[in-house]
Amino acid sequence: MQSEKSLHIMLEAAGYISYETRSHQRYSLANHLYWLTQENPGGQAEWDFLSSNALLNEYEASLARIDRTDTLVSLQNLNELSCVILISMCSY
Repeated sequence: MQSEKSLHIMLEAAGYISYETRSHQRYSLANHLYWLTQENPGGQAEWDFLSSNALLNEYEASLARIDRTDTLVSLQNLNELSCVILISMCSY
């Protein structure tokens, strides 16, 4: 599992120069709560009452504040070539 700090250390060691890294949360609160209670995926469909845009945005922002989103998206530069690197931090 990578944090933003460990991702930067790894990429700098490989010769990349970081321009920007963003946290992104792919799975909703409904999906996570459904996994906890039902031990199955699909909570975003089964519990769609937990899928308002405001709740989704706040859940992602809350996880980003504590560096616990499931994905990092990083824009990097290597020898004047730009690339986007996606790192999934999801453990399941």
